Amino acid sequence: MFTLAKQPHSSEVFDALGLMTPYEVAPFNKKRIGWARDGGYVLLDDFDDVGPVYSIEIGGQVSFDETLANAGKHIFMFDHTIERLPVGHANFHFSRECLGAANDEAAAICILDHLIRRHDHAGRSDLILKMDIEGAELDIFPAVSRETLRHFRQIVFEVHGLLGLGDPAFRARFVAALSSINSDFTLFHVHANNYGNIGFVDGFAVADVIELSYVRSDLVEKKISTRIYPTPIDFPNRPQHPDHLLWFYPFLPVASEANEGAFLKSIGTSNRVLGGDLNGSGSDAPNLG
Repeated sequence: MFTLAKQPHSSEVFDALGLMTPYEVAPFNKKRIGWARDGGYVLLDDFDDVGPVYSIEIGGQVSFDETLANAGKHIFMFDHTIERLPVGHANFHFSRECLGAANDEAAAICILDHLIRRHDHAGRSDLILKMDIEGAELDIFPAVSRETLRHFRQIVFEVHGLLGLGDPAFRARFVAALSSINSDFTLFHVHANNYGNIGFVDGFAVADVIELSYVRSDLVEKKISTRIYPTPIDFPNRPQHPDHLLWFYPFLPVASEANEGAFLKSIGTSNRVLGGDLNGSGSDAPNLG
């Protein structure tokens, strides 16, 4: 049994983590897109109604994009860090630029609304957005209007640096970003990237890097999650190490959406399951795979 040196005092951290509460959704099933390691993501299998895919930051591997391109989807790909794609495909459309919170043509930075209009997708509601932009996601979403976000059926992205939630400035950026998404989208899948650590922030267990999969809320019926993550369709991003078990708040199933004891339950779960850095610094927490 692990115990905390002192009880957590920050309801702000608790409320921020609660923005990542996953739900079960119907009527669609989940499907992994891409290979069984870093670069694969989980989407809902409603691909008959899905149109173009926006893939932001590609790097050196395109298994996610190639899987959807082989299914007949056109993939609009943006990455300013590479000269060209590692492989070609007739359905790939690549631009050497990046997504930002404001347009800067000299720096090849574009806002999401600009990209949608440039590619003649304005007014659509069947797009998919995939992003892995190493922390910049927290600045992107608050700058995007609800009207623009509603062009997308599904959004999947990786959020970075969550061990910084104890810092008020970082926490404010995180809350603004996820509140923007949660206004019209439902989180239906979570997976911790095991390249990042699990540590404590003000007594709460926190995975530093998490992949989040969302669906537009008007497309599904949602209910309280009963899953333990990772699921059978999840795989460790770093295959030589076990996956992180998300057996703590807000991912551990609770009895009801308005669980008054969730705050204390999350503390107890952290105590039982985790050990390591109790100072909130996030250094080398135990691997929970």
